[in-house]
Amino acid sequence: MLEKISIVMVEPQHPGNIGSVARAMKTMDLKNLVLVAPRRYPDPQALWRSANASDILEKAVVLETLEEALSEIQFVVGTSARVRQLSPKILEPRSLGPKLAALNPGSSTAILFGREDSGLTNEELQKCHVQLQIPASEEYGVLNLAMAVQIVAYELFVFFKTNADEARNNTTLPSISASEERFWDRPRASQDKIEALIAQIERSLYTSGYLSENNPGLVLQRIRRMLMRSSLDHTEVQILHGFLKKLTNSNDASRK
Repeated sequence: MLEKISIVMVEPQHPGNIGSVARAMKTMDLKNLVLVAPRRYPDPQALWRSANASDILEKAVVLETLEEALSEIQFVVGTSARVRQLSPKILEPRSLGPKLAALNPGSSTAILFGREDSGLTNEELQKCHVQLQIPASEEYGVLNLAMAVQIVAYELFVFFKTNADEARNNTTLPSISASEERFWDRPRASQDKIEALIAQIERSLYTSGYLSENNPGLVLQRIRRMLMRSSLDHTEVQILHGFLKKLTNSNDASRK
């Protein structure tokens, strides 16, 4: 399962942090690093701070946008210490392993870490199925980027290495209660498919007059959160696409 997990750094500002994150990943058997619009990379400081994890940097994927990074990902985790308006469901790092164990074998996961000074934006967090928060002191709970990655990577390493035989054989791993998760009979929809569905819903809401472009309120954000929480599979997305298309065509025909 660890090989299907990518650590995604969104607009990292200091190359030293990229190197430190690569080192944190390698100590916990995570190998997939994605850099979205890094300010300075490649850079000697990244290599120096990575110590013996230069192989992680050599294989790192550098992309311009988060949409590119998530296009084929099936489960997205956003890290943030702050609870936002309409936040996704919030988990602690120790709960993430069991959560991922409930996915179909082979499902790809991206864990997003935001900018050093401001973290992830509200819009970026809304692209996530869950939000990860690391418990910390109320007096001073600020973790630097590499520390946060190390904690999350450690919890994943311990969970999946403890259950290595079950993971290797694709048998049932310890997971959170069945009331919160289910095993999918179809592959989960990738993020680009979810984004296309949300765009179609948005067009339909404006075209039908249900929403006003001048004052849409929070309806679209709530619909996005509902769809992300539902973790739709590929077939469910196709059904909703077809349903919306049929309704739109019917409404167009009735106006003629």
